[in-house]
Amino acid sequence: MTSTKTLLDRFPATVLGAHVAAGLTARPTTRSDGERLARIELELEARAFLSKYAYFFDAKDLEGLMTLYADDCELVNTAGTYTGARSIRDMQAADMPKTEISFHHFSNVVVAIDSLENREVYVTAYMYNVAIREEEPYGTIGTVVFCLRGVSDGGLKATAIRIAIDSRHSFNPKFVPSADPGPYASSSINAYDLVGRKPRFPTKKQTA
Repeated sequence: MTSTKTLLDRFPATVLGAHVAAGLTARPTTRSDGERLARIELELEARAFLSKYAYFFDAKDLEGLMTLYADDCELVNTAGTYTGARSIRDMQAADMPKTEISFHHFSNVVVAIDSLENREVYVTAYMYNVAIREEEPYGTIGTVVFCLRGVSDGGLKATAIRIAIDSRHSFNPKFVPSADPGPYASSSINAYDLVGRKPRFPTKKQTA
């Protein structure tokens, strides 16, 4: 990988282009237990990076979030392109207060190692986020590509990130009453009984 920007540029500029490319990437044949172990450790670290990103972002921990970006990181999202850690920090600092709460979930994760020696790797994943922003609840569906490289302390930092939002949807809460167990249930004990209360859904009166 000569440069991270080159890595992003070689992917199709579509929501799922990078994911298809990652899915077609074959795992190389390794010749030693040491190399296999190094690959497993790097892949696990790359997967953990996604969770750290979600945790820091959802906790509105700007300082924690910034530890994940390399100084020369380029972030591309639906708002624009942000080049360098300072530009990303300014954008995140301005945007975070607008969101009351968010929960990011990454799934269908594929890790492709570009250089084991230099610990250069890219990660693709589907992204789903449930959030309340400016008092409006909504869900976001999209994809992410993270280009990561190893740093001197042994960790990974993002050198490029592309977040492609496919769509957003609103929520229409509805009352979910206790269901009739019908003739197929072994017992009438339901999940409400197990947790000690009903889910926090609006009442019929509130939704009327």
